[in-house]
Amino acid sequence: MQEETAARFLAVTLDTSPDPVLVDANRVRQHVHGLLDAGLKWLRVAELADVSPTTVKNLLFGDERRGVPPQKRIHVMTERRLLAVTADIGNFRDRAPVDGTITRRKLEALIAIGWDMRRLGDRLGFKRQAVWLMLTRPKLSAARVRLVRDLYEELWNTPPVVETVDDQICVTRSLNLAQAKGYRRPMDWLDIDDLGEQPLEIDPTYVDEVAVQRVLSGHAKPSTLTRAEKNAAARLMVAKGATPSSASNRLNMSYSAVQKAVAA
Repeated sequence: MQEETAARFLAVTLDTSPDPVLVDANRVRQHVHGLLDAGLKWLRVAELADVSPTTVKNLLFGDERRGVPPQKRIHVMTERRLLAVTADIGNFRDRAPVDGTITRRKLEALIAIGWDMRRLGDRLGFKRQAVWLMLTRPKLSAARVRLVRDLYEELWNTPPVVETVDDQICVTRSLNLAQAKGYRRPMDWLDIDDLGEQPLEIDPTYVDEVAVQRVLSGHAKPSTLTRAEKNAAARLMVAKGATPSSASNRLNMSYSAVQKAVAA
């Protein structure tokens, strides 16, 4: 037993390996640079990681005034805390500018199922013009991105209720805008939050017969249909004895659009 203890003591004494609590700083430095590229400030990263701002400053920049380069090694616990920080939108301050691509997609998708900019603005606490600006600007405040994220989660599968003539006008206007601009519906995305995601390719002439029947039976709203599906629904209604006027009202289509669909 004494010989074993002595051997262990000798091994520790002669160990010349680096301090096990210090690790190479390159991995965590690249991670923090990625956070900066996403829009987080390095002082905010330090706050979120609960580490000293000086630690993050030395990791990224060193001390240029004293000619000290960025540190090569970092304490393992500091590394773990910094690696735990992500570019999740919840980590940005309200006024921090962030990429608006995903937010624009979500607003466009809601418009494509009938939500007009006035109603979206009402729910977001903005005027209609502010919603339009959000559709055009490359950067948006983190606070607005969070508001749109929450609203999208609430409405993505819930087309607006049409009870009045004004409701119908708003929905029709939104669907026409979406058609003209090429906005894609929520169901056209596999993962709308994936920045690299592309919307599914859809044949504009394809008609989902199940979707048409769900609308005609009252189990879904007309705004869930594509233009081709609405035309098919109008033809089916007229073939079963409905007038073009009633088909127009039922499907939120103009009277002339129903006539063209029936004549096609």
